[in-house]
Amino acid sequence: LKGESRWRAGSELEKEIGEEIETECEIKSYDDKVIEHLDHATENSLRRDLNIFERALSIKTDKDNGLTTDQIIAAHGLSNKTVVSKYMSVFRLAKPKQKLVQESFIGDLNLIGKLDKVAEDDMKELRQRLEGGETAKKVINELLNRSKPKQEKEPQYRLALSRSQYSAILSLLDLNPEDIDNPEEDIAELLRNRLEELSDTEGTDGQ
Repeated sequence: LKGESRWRAGSELEKEIGEEIETECEIKSYDDKVIEHLDHATENSLRRDLNIFERALSIKTDKDNGLTTDQIIAAHGLSNKTVVSKYMSVFRLAKPKQKLVQESFIGDLNLIGKLDKVAEDDMKELRQRLEGGETAKKVINELLNRSKPKQEKEPQYRLALSRSQYSAILSLLDLNPEDIDNPEEDIAELLRNRLEELSDTEGTDGQ
């Protein structure tokens, strides 16, 4: 049903004013379910003002319905594959952190990675300060910059790679190779998030 959003809005308005309203809609039939969902996603997602959580949920639904990353980028008007990965990282957040995103306290997609690093003990303060009107970026940065005793970490391994090798790895992981030159992107964090996403997917497929 093309024009579904207009039809739903018109139906709600009819109930309020008690009068019939004409709404232009178009009923389409499809032979391909993926094409049908792609058309529906494009029609509705670009017309609605979604918050980060709603957009992430819409993207996840698209992936579950068989859309490729490139199709998702086109349907949602996103800039590249890295942005898709950032949206999907919302679902790796702990529930209290997801709730903040869902309630629109986090409006910057680039803060999702930092939000994930906020300690569980600091979540109550984070919520209180956000509800008090402080900006998410300011509060999260302050919480992360607090000096805390360093905890013993598991062994980490480093591998020296050339620029072309990094580029190849990003492409293989369905990320944007051009982000190597983007000062606003943390390549290590992007790779870690993408690998975790793939691990979660493999775990789900194995069930």
